[in-house]
Amino acid sequence: MIAWRALRRGLPTSKIGSRIGILAFFAVLAWVVCFVPVVRDLARISSKFELRQAVSEPSSASPAAKSVPLESGQSRPSTDDAATESGFSREVLEQREKTAAFLKIDHGSPPAATSQVRNGVMLYCSGIISEADYRECTYDAVAAASSLRATGSTLPITLAALGAVGSIASDLWVDYLFFHNISIVNPFTTSAAINASSNLRSEGSRFDLFEALTAVPFENVIVMDTRTISLKDPSFLFDRKEFLNKGSLFWTGIGLDYKDETRIVMQAILGRQTSRHLNIRVPVKPEGEIASEDSATFSSSVFILNRNVCWKAVQLGSHLSQSQIVSKLLFGEDSLLYWSFVGSKTPYYHEISPPALVGAVVGSKSPQGSSIITDDVVVYAPSGNRTSAPDDLQLCGQAVGYGDPFGAPQSLGRSSDTQQHRIAKVDTSSLLFVNWRSLGRYAKGLEHLRVAVSVDASAKRGSAAKVLFETEPRRGDFHSCRMFKQTSEERDSFQIVDLSQLHPKLNSNFHSHRNGARDENLAQKLKARRFRSSILPFEASLLPGVVDTSNPSVLFAQQVRKGTRGVVITGSGKHAHNVIMTTLLLRETGCKLPVEFLYMKGQVHEVELQWISSFNITTVDFAPLMKGFSEGWGREEWRLGAAKVFSILASSFEEVLFLDPDNYVLRDPTYLFETQTYRKHGSIFWPDFPVRKKGLAVWDILEMQGRFWKELEFETGQIVINKRASWRGLMMTVHISKESNFYFRHFLGDKEAFFWGYASSQTPYYLAPHYIHSVGLVVNDEFPRGNTKIGVDFQKTRFCGQSMLQSDFPDHEAGYEPRPLFMHWNMVKRNYKPDVNYFQSAMTYDFPKGFEASDYDNVNYHYSGKYYGLENCLAIKPIEGVKIRLWDWNAMHPGHNERFHKAYQITPPLGDFYRSRWRKFAAEIPAYSTKGSPTEGGKRGIIMVGSNDNMHNIVRTILLIRSSGSKLPIEVMYRPGKVIPEQVELLK
Repeated sequence: MIAWRALRRGLPTSKIGSRIGILAFFAVLAWVVCFVPVVRDLARISSKFELRQAVSEPSSASPAAKSVPLESGQSRPSTDDAATESGFSREVLEQREKTAAFLKIDHGSPPAATSQVRNGVMLYCSGIISEADYRECTYDAVAAASSLRATGSTLPITLAALGAVGSIASDLWVDYLFFHNISIVNPFTTSAAINASSNLRSEGSRFDLFEALTAVPFENVIVMDTRTISLKDPSFLFDRKEFLNKGSLFWTGIGLDYKDETRIVMQAILGRQTSRHLNIRVPVKPEGEIASEDSATFSSSVFILNRNVCWKAVQLGSHLSQSQIVSKLLFGEDSLLYWSFVGSKTPYYHEISPPALVGAVVGSKSPQGSSIITDDVVVYAPSGNRTSAPDDLQLCGQAVGYGDPFGAPQSLGRSSDTQQHRIAKVDTSSLLFVNWRSLGRYAKGLEHLRVAVSVDASAKRGSAAKVLFETEPRRGDFHSCRMFKQTSEERDSFQIVDLSQLHPKLNSNFHSHRNGARDENLAQKLKARRFRSSILPFEASLLPGVVDTSNPSVLFAQQVRKGTRGVVITGSGKHAHNVIMTTLLLRETGCKLPVEFLYMKGQVHEVELQWISSFNITTVDFAPLMKGFSEGWGREEWRLGAAKVFSILASSFEEVLFLDPDNYVLRDPTYLFETQTYRKHGSIFWPDFPVRKKGLAVWDILEMQGRFWKELEFETGQIVINKRASWRGLMMTVHISKESNFYFRHFLGDKEAFFWGYASSQTPYYLAPHYIHSVGLVVNDEFPRGNTKIGVDFQKTRFCGQSMLQSDFPDHEAGYEPRPLFMHWNMVKRNYKPDVNYFQSAMTYDFPKGFEASDYDNVNYHYSGKYYGLENCLAIKPIEGVKIRLWDWNAMHPGHNERFHKAYQITPPLGDFYRSRWRKFAAEIPAYSTKGSPTEGGKRGIIMVGSNDNMHNIVRTILLIRSSGSKLPIEVMYRPGKVIPEQVELLK
């Protein structure tokens, strides 16, 4: 050390002293490297020994371990001091004190069974934190109940699940369960329990089973995970003497390797030592003796108990499940079940045979499962140097099977044969339950439950098996495949059973029960029924004491200004141009109704809103009212108009003329509000091309089977509505639109949502009687832009319909002739061309006298093709016995093409608005440095990309840029063939 210090300080030393010092330094270093780890390990072993001693023989110095009377005025040592002395953390000692105090309390007996039947089944599911979880739990419960009843069991069934039962969503699933004769237990009846459960569930805890056991209505109960199917009526288990003597029956679960520290801490919390080896997995053998050697854990997938006998264990489990420290130490109900019974000293009966893996045998040549089962099947996961050949048939465990604990010695999981491999047939009654909670991904076409394999790990050791599993992500077409994990060099014997021979209908029944439980139509029927009953009348929604804005009736009624009328248009930013154009054309008719544009924030840019507002159009963001209504919507639901009814309800008008942004109003429509028809019915709709079909599932879902009537579908490009008079119909349309990701699979978009909403709530409406017209142009080689003088022979000429024409209706007038009122140019907006007059000819059916459209099943339009650059051409579909009438629209109603083009080309105020916006934008563009740019000379310019579809917008934008004074060069990029030569010349 002196030499080393001398070396560090640079002091002069002799050569010999220097060498001695260096050698001494390295000797000390070697000692540190070699012996310090040994000392550290010894210290660790000593610490663990002291820790175990603190558990098995608590020190008298620890107040938490031994109760010591305190003299008057004497204070108890702090928990931190006790933690220091005992080696446990403060949280563990606090929990030990709480548990000790809890065990001293007399918890009495459970409440009397509320069911008249003494025995029953409780299904349970854990970790419910969303409506989606609740839905899946319900479906699984129905499947489990279905499989149980298929065995002939008449036991009553209840479901214990966490969920906000008071909400409409959860009540739906309660209705669904009641429909299938399954009652429900709400395990949390106090706010404290609910809060405790919420805290634990937020950390992933699944200890809600014990709260459910406190509320189950039966005395003797079979507890099953909802993902459990029954192969035999289990009622006989209640009469077995083993159950009658012990009051409970547990099967062996999947073994878990717990750390010694976990076992020690749990023993400390419970204030006892559970076995000589401090092993958590300590069952009772069938003979009733305590197993002190290695043993297996309980399974919570299936077990049976008598609540009177096991009440203290249930109460202790409920107490421990609310402990944060316990939830961190243990995983799942399996281990907590064990500690609850051990800690409360409650007797139990444990079937110690290991569980069976149920699944399929998969090979490279049989990815969907092999029908050939041989003794070469690999059931152990490869480990060490052992690997399985690619072509080997391997086990893919998809579920866990539990056998009859009182069956024949040959029963599954009780083989006494010590062979390494054997094919054995077992008693058909040996398998009672199959739990498929571990199923990776369900597939209809796969036999997930083809074979059962059981390892007989206890055959040679004479005690329960520590059976462990390993999981592979995928094998063949199966996902999440389990195999047995080898725990020693010598492999255990196993038996493999072909379940397709023992239970030929097992897989088909499994698929049938699982898929049959997922009746989405029934769920929607119950949801619609519940929503319908929750609708409040319009006037009742406005009462001062009604403040529940979660009810749509109240929420939307508060938006209405009494006695107001107006026009409502809805859309996104891409519709801004059409909204302004529709408003301008409307005002040209002399209509003075105020106009509101309803939009969702984020879908319209601020500049577009300012542009729309500059035309005296009120903009209203109805996004705040959509919370909870548009969840689950995809792009298709938005495209098909699911938000249309919400925009109508969110507007401030009591009486509404709704218009699509692409609706050209031909005459002032204000008079519609004064018609007797409107005052009588409250809502006016116009027809679409097809007749509504009778075979739709929606007739049953909305419970309208006996009220079918043949009628044309709705076309909702225009609607006249009195909200007050049509309130129930609008509310049901809200429900259908909210669930549009389901309903829009049965019919097309918002147009039919209104019909089903009105019809299912029996809300009156009026459907304009005159059939729709398709308006467009007749084209051929000579007249590619149409000519009204040529007819349609469907050989040399073609009709290209681009708009839908709707007429008004006779308002109790005899001999009334319909007049055109709305031109819905829904196809023109997709492919507008300034050189095409889109309103030339009109086509419709000429029905025989005494017949109308609803008398025919196949009236409709058909897609007639793409002609001469005109896309999305529609025409009336020819049907037998009905003539098609074509007439010259332009001659009878001149000037509409000119008005339409003028409005589309954007009037000077629009140009001025864009021009001012462009100047502001150009002024804000910072100086751009071209240093390092690969372009020659650092040139600047504007690049635009276009085709025939948007060339008119490009020309308009160029003109606005030039009018702003910008002299930047402009280049328009296009693909050959996508722009006609005339457009190119126009650009030049």
